[in-house]
Amino acid sequence: TGYTKEVQKYLVDELTSMGYAPTPLHKGGVVCDIGGEGNVTIEGGRIYGGGAYDNTAGGNIRLNAGSLTISGGKIWGGISDYDGYTAGSQNGNSRGGCIQMTTGTFLMTGGSIGIDDSGKAAGGQAAYGGNLNVQGGTVTISGGTIANGTATRGGNINMQGGTITLSGGDVYGGLSKANGGNLFVEGAEQVTVSGADIYNGSAYYNEAGANIY
Repeated sequence: TGYTKEVQKYLVDELTSMGYAPTPLHKGGVVCDIGGEGNVTIEGGRIYGGGAYDNTAGGNIRLNAGSLTISGGKIWGGISDYDGYTAGSQNGNSRGGCIQMTTGTFLMTGGSIGIDDSGKAAGGQAAYGGNLNVQGGTVTISGGTIANGTATRGGNINMQGGTITLSGGDVYGGLSKANGGNLFVEGAEQVTVSGADIYNGSAYYNEAGANIY
C-alpha cells in the first residue's frame, strides 16, 4: 500500500542518514546490518506483522550468530516467503516466520510468540519453522509461550543441528503440512524435554509427529 511504501522509505532514509546501508525488500520490509555483537534482549513491547521475501528469512527477526533472549513482550504474525513459497510449500526454502537464527543462542524465559494483543492465534508462517527456525545453534526454553505457527516442517519450531532444551513454558497449536506439528528436529546433537508443556500439534503427512518429530 501507499502507507507501507512511505514507512519503508522513511526507514531507509533514517538508517542511511545514520551511516548504515539498508536494503528495501519487495513486501515493504527493510534489511540492515547494524553491526555490533549481535546480542539482542527483548523484555517487553510488541513485534508483529513483518514479512521476509526474496531469499531472506525471519519475518519479524533475523539474527546471524550472537544471542537472542526473550523474557517478555509479544511477537506474532511474521511471514517468511521465498519465491512465493511459504507455509505448506514442499519445495519452499522460507525459514523462520517470526524468528530466524543461524547459529547463536536462543533463550526464552517469558513472553509469547504467536499470540496477538487480543489473545487470538497469530502464529508465524514459513516452510521451515513457522514461529522459530534455528540452524546449528543452542535453544533453551524455560518459560513463555510459542504457539499457533504453520509450516511444512516444524509448525512452531524447526531445529537443524545444535542442541535444544525445553524445561518450561508452553508450546502448542502448531500445524505442520508434513512432519512435526510443534517441533521438528533434524541432526541435533542433543534434545532434552524436562518440563515444558507441548500439546495440540497437528501434522498432515502420515500424521508424523503431531507434537514432536
